Amino acid sequence: MHRHDNKNDDINKTINTLNEEASVSIQIKDEENQFHNALEALTNFVPFAPLIDRFIKLGKDIITLYQEAEYNKRLCSYFTRRVNLVVGFIKNLEIRRQDCLEFFVEQTNLQLIKDFIKCMLDVRKFITNVSQSGSFGK
Repeated sequence: MHRHDNKNDDINKTINTLNEEASVSIQIKDEENQFHNALEALTNFVPFAPLIDRFIKLGKDIITLYQEAEYNKRLCSYFTRRVNLVVGFIKNLEIRRQDCLEFFVEQTNLQLIKDFIKCMLDVRKFITNVSQSGSFGK
């Protein structure tokens, strides 16, 4: 009977060892997948990064223009509120880039942000003009 118990103990130890090795293997595979996803997110994000930085800087410029506006404050405020919403969306994309892999894979989204920057440049120019002029025609 004692010999049978030793055999069962050996089998149980072997099973426990195999379970532990399987668990470690699964954990390593999960970490490899997380690393791969992070690397993919970073690689896809690279062309977007300077555009996002530019976009956020334009948003800050527009806020500064609003704060310093001498004229047409209500109109400047209207545009500034919309700019803040869009800048918040872009910041959220930047923060959650690993969760938004599909967004950064699409080249059309890269062009969309480039076009958005052009729009922000137009808004900045418009606010610059109306915030320093007593009328729109100047």
